[in-house]
Amino acid sequence: MNTKKSKKSNNFYINSLFTFLNPKVRCFLETSLSNKKISKSRITIQRESEILPIKFAYKSSNGLVRINNDNGSVDESNILGEFLKIYKIGALEKRANKYLEFFEKNGFINLEESYSIEIEELDLICKRLSITLDLMLNIYQSKNRNYDKIEKDIEFLLENNEFQSEFSSFVETSLIPYQITELYDPIYNKHNVIDVALLQDIISNTSEYEKLATNSRFMSSIYSYLNNKNTDSLWFLYVSFIVNKYINCFKDKTYQIEKPMKDALIKSAKAFLKEQMDFYIQNIRPIFSIEKNGPDWNIDSLLSALYLSVFYLNPKQEIYKECEYCGKPFLMRTTASNKKYCSHECANNATQARFRAKKKELANH
Repeated sequence: MNTKKSKKSNNFYINSLFTFLNPKVRCFLETSLSNKKISKSRITIQRESEILPIKFAYKSSNGLVRINNDNGSVDESNILGEFLKIYKIGALEKRANKYLEFFEKNGFINLEESYSIEIEELDLICKRLSITLDLMLNIYQSKNRNYDKIEKDIEFLLENNEFQSEFSSFVETSLIPYQITELYDPIYNKHNVIDVALLQDIISNTSEYEKLATNSRFMSSIYSYLNNKNTDSLWFLYVSFIVNKYINCFKDKTYQIEKPMKDALIKSAKAFLKEQMDFYIQNIRPIFSIEKNGPDWNIDSLLSALYLSVFYLNPKQEIYKECEYCGKPFLMRTTASNKKYCSHECANNATQARFRAKKKELANH
């Protein structure tokens, strides 16, 4: 009989790109009905400062994982994917319980002593992170770019930011009218690509352009396009993209954006992505770790750690893909892009589900 004890290993923790400690929390789910009998759910979180904090670590091939405090082994992998799949759950009660379960295992996303938050607010936090990840992957996966999706992701982040985008500030400060006789378009690098009179006709809301004139995003871009003198700004490039796209689509229903337009959208998307990443990792600072005997990061919250794991992602080598069985995004090499499931368990469950469906179909014939 071999009496040799197994060696405790914390190699994963020590050799990781960054580590993070998050306090344990206690969670309470509160559900109430409004005057209109609409169900509202909130989660109240209380910090458990007396208990050992939860350990996390990140490696490029593993993503963000939760670490066992006793032996340094991985308790749960793919923390990012686990969080991102929650907001897509349709039933409110089930979604609320999944958030509760996530926080009880991983601690809350912010480091506050006590906190109460509505499920809809959590959905927005989760969706912003998901959209940011999608935007990054779409920008850098040049062979399979979905330009419509890139534009929709930018639009969502503009409308649902925790901070005011520089683009929003740019458009607001440009809405000071002045007399203009010619227009410069940065996409095509020449003057009068779009006729001044045409834009002024749209602004006057003549019946021919009524559908365009009711589009607030397009209209704010038109005013900025007409009035902005700062034509070398990266944000003016996105204004130009919006104006060109809507005008061309109005003239030709089958219009497909051309290469100069695509290039302009990608440049703009990179700027929006930078804004998101910079905002959510702004409180992270470098430190020297005694335990790792080397560099590490001082991370203020689990949300920052999740964004930092996106920051470290190399989209040319690895991507997140949604599991076809459970819906959880999972990390995979770009060379294994035909992989469908996040785990052997999901692959087996999918096989069983297909078998049961086939059996039922045969029974019905």
